[in-house]
Amino acid sequence: MPRALKYIILAATAAALLSNRSFRKMAGNYSEMRRLKSQETRLDAERASLNAEKARLLNVSDDYVERLARKDLNLVRKGEMEFRFVPPAH
Repeated sequence: MPRALKYIILAATAAALLSNRSFRKMAGNYSEMRRLKSQETRLDAERASLNAEKARLLNVSDDYVERLARKDLNLVRKGEMEFRFVPPAH
């Protein structure tokens, strides 16, 4: 088969497919499916990371949480009084 005839057949096939509404819809759906699969992979990784952080936080002792609350949030228990001292100037 002559080379020019191959190109003509290829061009005619491409034109027929691109003018076909169903083919264009299928190609669009395939593109959307690939985008969604990529998003699913990213979200699965994020979910795994969040589950690992959740498990780590559930294993933290109450004493540690209380220490952090007192230090970082300046919280006190009901009935306690907090004293703050100004450090001496040098």
